[in-house]
Amino acid sequence: MVRLWVQDFPDEDPERVNFLVPGNHFGEDAFIMQGTRTATVKMTRDSKLLALDGNDFKELISQPLDNQVDHSTAKIQVDQGQKELLDVRYEEEWYEARIPGATIIPLPELRSRIDELNRDREYIVYCHAGKRSNVAAMILKQDGFNVSSLTGGVRDWPYSVEEGYR
Repeated sequence: MVRLWVQDFPDEDPERVNFLVPGNHFGEDAFIMQGTRTATVKMTRDSKLLALDGNDFKELISQPLDNQVDHSTAKIQVDQGQKELLDVRYEEEWYEARIPGATIIPLPELRSRIDELNRDREYIVYCHAGKRSNVAAMILKQDGFNVSSLTGGVRDWPYSVEEGYR
């Protein structure tokens, strides 16, 4: 078993953000955002940790998923109530432009907020261009959700978007 801890500032106490079990994964946020790793990993018992090189991970997420959905298909499925939209961008990006009716759960919060999603629903995950949504789709699939990733993200969405606070 693994516990993940985050310490935002050197003078703050670390905060436990997740508890992982066999088969879970972590650490992709920093690669996608091209930032610094912010989590500390603490094993709670003897375990094996498999690591994937950063370049290999980037190559993995650059490959299209088997269940990507194009914009016109996504719009039809959402309009007909077959699927729900899940935006995994940061809130700042959400306020700039979002697809109407989407729920927002930023990718770094997805694991800790996964219980907010309905396991009986199917989701189309999107971000700005597609990389974060591919990772979110992998996380959700690992947890048993039926999910697709929107090709090209909101950046290429040809239909109306909402802007600002609501």
